[in-house]
Order: sequence, then C-alpha cells, then structure tokens
Amino acid sequence: MRSHRAALMRFRLRCREPTALSVHLSVPAICLAQRTNPRGTLCAPQCASDSSCPTDKPAGTLAPAKCLLQDSASGKKYCALVCAADFMCGVSGAKCSKVAGPVGVCTYPTAVTSKPSTPMTVDKEAAETESASHYEKPPCGSDEVQAQVQGANGTLCAPQCASDSSCPTDKPAGTLAPAKCLLQDSASGKKYCALVCAADFMCGVSGAKCSKVAGPVGVCTYPGASASKMLTPMAVEAEADTSIALEDQASLVI
Repeated sequence: MRSHRAALMRFRLRCREPTALSVHLSVPAICLAQRTNPRGTLCAPQCASDSSCPTDKPAGTLAPAKCLLQDSASGKKYCALVCAADFMCGVSGAKCSKVAGPVGVCTYPTAVTSKPSTPMTVDKEAAETESASHYEKPPCGSDEVQAQVQGANGTLCAPQCASDSSCPTDKPAGTLAPAKCLLQDSASGKKYCALVCAADFMCGVSGAKCSKVAGPVGVCTYPGASASKMLTPMAVEAEADTSIALEDQASLVI
C-alpha cells in the first residue's frame, strides 16, 4: 500500500502558487516540472503510460490536458493544456501560445522561474491529431458529407452516426459544443452527427456560428463556406436528443 502511494506521489508532480489550491498545470511559482516555451513557461506533469494526463486544472480553465510535449534531452513525454484562444486558459494569467499551426498551449508569459526550465518540443504526431478533426469548415473529410440543414444559415461537415447513435468526439480547436446524432438525410433516411450549441461561443474559433434549428437548440455551421461537393439536404430528426447534457453544461462554467 505504501509503495503504491509513493508511486502515485511521484507521478503527481505538483505545481502551485504558495497560497492557492494545489492543481496541475498552474502558475510556475513552485513548480516541480517546469517546461519552457518561446512565449512563456508552463508546469507539465509527465504523461501516463497510456498517454493520459491529470485532469485537475486551474480555476476557469476550458483547455483540455493532452500528452503533447516531449523533453528534447530524455525523450519523455509531458502534458500541456491545449488551446485555440486565450479564454480557454482560464483566469490565472495564462495565455494561449501557438506552437503548431492553430494548436496552442497555455503558458505564463511573466512567470517567475522556480528552477531551471527544461527545453521542450511539440510531439508532431500528437499535434497533427489535434489539428485535424471532424466537423471542420468545408471541404469535408472522406467520411463526412457537406450538409445543408433546414432552417440553418450555412453548411457543416457531418459524419454519419454509429449504429449505437454515438458520434466522433474530435472537434475543431476551442469547440465546446457536444456532438450529437441529430440530423437525418431527407432522401436516404441515414442519420448524421452535428455539434449542438446554444450560442456562437460554443462553436470555437474557426468561424462557425450557432444556427438555431429547433427552438433554442442550434447546430454549428459555417455561413460563408463554399460547396466543395454536392450539398445534402438534412433536417433535425424528430426523435433526436436535442438536450445539452448536464456534464456538457458543467464544462462551460468559469
């Protein structure tokens, strides 16, 4: 039991302000695993063997923790908060520093270094995974159709729902809207996924807007997107789950 606790404590590298609640990925005031970035520093816990990361984050943080960084010397991989805009980094002073195209990490530009910083690089494979996703602005992926939803302003890329009505969970950077099996092809009857929203900010920073299609319920669409393939007319399925689950709503709380 003691050895298990010791191993757990070794993994949970703590990084905190002296007077703040201890969380991972916080301000580098007392930082046991500090990593450097050209625009600032960050506290980075090591990735687990399955590439997962600690989920405790500074207050107000919307950016997810991902196994994105690699120690240039040792080759070990570390976690960072992946962002697309500053607002995703919470209210502790962190900013979104772009490191691979549209992909950024939350860093602290003026943080006091508590120990020598460790040079890090971005894991290219991980960054490519973050950059490409479903529900992007058209042109759409090979497993998506470009859909025109009845009542919506613009088009969207819609992957087909799985047999259990689940949807792909990878989304454009900064997107808070959950993916739901909401749409139905008017001709074939096949069902497709869309990002369900209540306001524009839920659709991320890639230019998508929240188009209302069923009362207060909307889907993220791209108003000015050109038709790269034949548009597929769709409507909201009558029996579709148009609610935004409590766990999805909770993720929006700052």
